[in-house]
Amino acid sequence: MINGIVERGLNKDSNSVIKLRKHPGVTSIDILDHVKPSLRRQSDKLIVHAGTNDTTNNINYLKNVKKIVKLTRETSKNTAICFSSLICRTDVQEANEKINKINTNLKNYCNQQNIGFIDNSNVTKLDLTAKGLHLKERGSSKLANNFLNYLS
Repeated sequence: MINGIVERGLNKDSNSVIKLRKHPGVTSIDILDHVKPSLRRQSDKLIVHAGTNDTTNNINYLKNVKKIVKLTRETSKNTAICFSSLICRTDVQEANEKINKINTNLKNYCNQQNIGFIDNSNVTKLDLTAKGLHLKERGSSKLANNFLNYLS
């Protein structure tokens, strides 16, 4: 989902350095391993945008979110963590029902735990490529702006 976002486009503020890590095809289980280097560096903020692939693999996304939060709080106490909501998809119709449920549960959990939450509901099916899974340029732009709005 974030392949269309360019890292240098996110680094508009000279006082901060934003690193974008792309891991195509991964699930929330895999993200547990991928966040560890950022946590070792004691990053100020960590945005996790993952879970789209969970919807077609019967993975308990919220369970893995909780593991990511626990790992962050144990290894990098000063890192502010934020979860970015899943984006709709049209390639697998039943996936959207799961996405809506995941996003509702994720938002509630983030609110309860005082964790950042990025609402990507402004990214719609019109922002998807013909295959219905990945983002067109304008969808990537919307997603990048959602990230930047959270960071500012």
